[in-house]
Amino acid sequence: MARRTRPLGSSWRAVSPLFRPFPPAKELLPMLVLDSSRSDTVLARRAAVRFLRARCPWADVNDVLLVVSELLGNAVRHTEGGWLLRMTCRRESLVVEVYDSSSSRPVPRCGDSENGGGFGWGIVEQLTSSVTVRSHTVGKSVRAVWHPGHVQAPVEAPVEAHAQSHAQAA
Repeated sequence: MARRTRPLGSSWRAVSPLFRPFPPAKELLPMLVLDSSRSDTVLARRAAVRFLRARCPWADVNDVLLVVSELLGNAVRHTEGGWLLRMTCRRESLVVEVYDSSSSRPVPRCGDSENGGGFGWGIVEQLTSSVTVRSHTVGKSVRAVWHPGHVQAPVEAPVEAHAQSHAQAA
């Protein structure tokens, strides 16, 4: 049952015995949340860079920015609704999640250097420690995770790999 307390001043308020104040700011998890109703992909990428530099100094800003760009680009190109970007950084991990309204999972494709496209999902998988897709009641989320010290495997240049695969097929 709530008890009545008298705050500073003359007004009364009810206080629950289970009330817990917010933890001190130093204990809060560093988080960035943006959605397409209040931001566009350009502003989201800029905010991601500022967040990484301020809150997650161990992360490779270029790798993370490329993954954020790919995931947001896919959400814009392949869905009809909006998107939501959430980034959280801890000592042991950086998590980037992009939610969108489509229930369709990303489909890995062979990159097409002549007509463009098809390289994004492979890039996302290559630059992250792990990537998962989760279905939700409405839409899905793509979750990319990095751990400190994650070293990506060497990546062949997409155009060279594409040319080599065509040369071998001929």
